[in-house]
Amino acid sequence: MMKSSLIRIRLIFILLILFIPNFTSAEIKTFIKEYTYQASEADSKISSRVIALEQVKRLLLEELGTYLESHTEIVNFQLKKDQITALTAGIVQTQIIKEKWDGEKYWVQARIETDPDKVAKDVDALRKERMQSRSLEDVQKKADELSREVEKLRKELELSKKDQTKVARYDEAVKELSATDFVEKGYSLGRLKKYEEAIDAFTKAIQLNPKYSKAFEGRGYIYGEVGNYKQAFENLNKAIELDPKDENIYGTRGLVYLKSGNYQRSIEDCDKVIELAPKLEAAYILRGLFYFKHGHYNQTIEDFNKGIELNPKCAEAYESRGIAYNELGNYHQAIKDYNKAVELNPKGARAYNGRGKAYGSLGKYQQQIQDCNTAITLDPEFAVAYFERGYAYGSIGNYNQAIEDFNKAIELDPKDKESKAVAYYYRGIVYDKLGNYKDSVRDYDKTIELNPKYTEAYNNRGNAYRKLGNFKQAIEDYDKTIETYPEFAVAYNNRGLAYAELGNLNQAIKDFNRAIELNPKDAVTYYNRGNAYAYLRKQNQAIKDFSKAIELNPKLIEAYLGRGYLYEFFLRNYKKAMKDFSKAIELNPKHAEAYYDRGVCYRRHGDSERAIQDIKVAARLGDQKAQAFLKKEEIAWTPEDVPNTTSSDKSPRPQKPETKAEPSLSVTSPYKIQQRPSQNAGLSMDEYDPYKKIKGIVLQNGKVIEGKIVRWDPDIVKIQTKDGKVSSYDFKKEVQTFITE
Repeated sequence: MMKSSLIRIRLIFILLILFIPNFTSAEIKTFIKEYTYQASEADSKISSRVIALEQVKRLLLEELGTYLESHTEIVNFQLKKDQITALTAGIVQTQIIKEKWDGEKYWVQARIETDPDKVAKDVDALRKERMQSRSLEDVQKKADELSREVEKLRKELELSKKDQTKVARYDEAVKELSATDFVEKGYSLGRLKKYEEAIDAFTKAIQLNPKYSKAFEGRGYIYGEVGNYKQAFENLNKAIELDPKDENIYGTRGLVYLKSGNYQRSIEDCDKVIELAPKLEAAYILRGLFYFKHGHYNQTIEDFNKGIELNPKCAEAYESRGIAYNELGNYHQAIKDYNKAVELNPKGARAYNGRGKAYGSLGKYQQQIQDCNTAITLDPEFAVAYFERGYAYGSIGNYNQAIEDFNKAIELDPKDKESKAVAYYYRGIVYDKLGNYKDSVRDYDKTIELNPKYTEAYNNRGNAYRKLGNFKQAIEDYDKTIETYPEFAVAYNNRGLAYAELGNLNQAIKDFNRAIELNPKDAVTYYNRGNAYAYLRKQNQAIKDFSKAIELNPKLIEAYLGRGYLYEFFLRNYKKAMKDFSKAIELNPKHAEAYYDRGVCYRRHGDSERAIQDIKVAARLGDQKAQAFLKKEEIAWTPEDVPNTTSSDKSPRPQKPETKAEPSLSVTSPYKIQQRPSQNAGLSMDEYDPYKKIKGIVLQNGKVIEGKIVRWDPDIVKIQTKDGKVSSYDFKKEVQTFITE
């Protein structure tokens, strides 16, 4: 499941969610209205109450709408008054304060208590989710039609009191009017995730009007939200049976199919939406998002292109296409789309956040931070923006700020297990970078608790345990990593290091061998195996591995030092040793130990002048062995001679082969399993793409599938071919082997 978790967090956004609660600290505004309904002879107490409640609710919603237009950003949304009324009806709830019936008049007083800024944000979300906003507008339209019909029948019955057909229709129309109120209530409760109450509201609507498709649609969606797919599809199928021409119902059923994992049926329902409403840009955007979940990125972009063609001012279409380009690695095109989305909707926090992600993928972390800052200013409760900013801060080494942002992301997403798991995982990496290995372990524990299949967390927790000296626990975690991802070379390398720390060098070499077999171009693993061979006094094999490491990575200082030690201490080839130490110094002119070791080599070679010169430099750079030597030999040296170099290079060096204590293989692989590729490795989260060397798979039937691995867990391998299509294969039953570089 490498890379998949973080991707999912960024893709399931507002266009795929019908009910989105938005909890913020708020300034509550109260609106109060009253209405008196004069009953006719055709009315009962019940019908009078329904009509009175409908009228007082309309008065409240109209007053709320007027206030919103005057005091909030809704004025910029270009919505008509009836659209604002329809959308707010699905957001706020009307509360009855007092009501009274005297047999002739029904008086009711009601209120709406809400935070206008929160309502404005919810309206903004709903207007972008065209499928649901159209449903709410349809409910409002139905309520208006029924109100007019009730008033018309009321007047007609005053003239023809004994027309039983009209009397019956009057009673039915009042019930249907009441049903629309319960449907609006159901939508509002659904947005607050009060699912049981929402289902009750939709059920009451169905009892009042058994032929009301919108009531079945709403109840079906809520059943889908709670995972009761049997009831969900029964209700949605019934809604379609009642109104087979309503494209919104197909869209809702498509969303539930997507949630249930039936991607093919979700696409089929989107096709039906487009068949019924070929000019509706939201239909193409929705299908594009469904294709995205399939991994069909080229088809995704085609649909977004069509949505933009139908509505060139649809900011959400550009934003969605930007997400697709991001995942395809076309970051520059993604930025262009996000720029357009921001131009069309300067208050769109998600567009800024998406653009920031693209900048981060290009290694432009300061620009990513700026965009995340804007996104957070626009939406202080936007958890993903804090996560992205934390990632960017970590990538430039601002670890404390990164932790603060990851903390905030976790705080804001308390119920989203997947999002929290990823946030804990990356915070664990930051703690590791700070040397807080215990905190790192705790965060990886939390990641695994939330997502037991999070393979990367086992590997990184093993690294943290190893740094804490708990090598046996580290090996258990590497075993788990390898169990779920048997082709992951880095896990074998890391386990080899743990075995080496326990003194089991032969087992360490076996793991290094396997790592090299899986990834023969990893210089660090050759270095580590060379170090193990050196401890076993197999100098020729060790030199061969150090040389291979240098061939693969000519800038790997530790390999030059390791080979230099062997040349000096075992082969007495001082010329080659000095050449290696000199190369290490060339690569890092402030590497204290390289100067010290070259100085020792000069001394053994009989060149005392150069020896003292190098050892003095090492002492000035903070090398304690050099300082002790000069003190013993009573040779003067001045630390001030080397300004701004008061500490040695932090890169640990390999232990000398003659050391007889338990080995401390000091260079670990710089590669970390990561959630997304990047060109900058500041946080050590982007340094290794575990699938980078895999170019395809071979099936059991011999068929070769070339492409990019986008997901791999114990059961499923997903591969994206050049046409953008992603196919899934059973790892145990269908996949024979992998094609590597």
